[in-house]
Amino acid sequence: MSEDADFWYGQAQPDGILRLLRLRATAEVLFFESIGRAIVVIKPVASANHPSAAEIRAASRKSGWDVEVMTADGFAHLKQRALSQFGLLHDVTTALANALIDQGYFSCDDLAVIERELLARLGNFDNAVAESIIEQAEDIAEMS
Repeated sequence: MSEDADFWYGQAQPDGILRLLRLRATAEVLFFESIGRAIVVIKPVASANHPSAAEIRAASRKSGWDVEVMTADGFAHLKQRALSQFGLLHDVTTALANALIDQGYFSCDDLAVIERELLARLGNFDNAVAESIIEQAEDIAEMS
């Protein structure tokens, strides 16, 4: 039996993701269920043991999550870049941008595929405003 045989596909199990990446307790796993993303934030002492691209792809395939691995600095940069991109969108407040980040949306590419109802609920506005934001995000995503 393989060491990841007890890992349940699609379940948010930090230990399972870390085991698949052979990282153990050297990282923190953040799950963003609405977008199906798991971000593994590697602690500085473990950055020398960064998993290979093949290991990350295998962990994604076996876990059912879009697994990304980065350092804490990389994660902070990702969040800052998201705030900058979302700031370009009409009707996206800083509070909404932070709520989107909390849900795992880190770019206009991500935002272009959000469910309109979820965006409307997060922003506390109607579906027409949500649709406008999604269209803006699609336009920006196509340019980049």
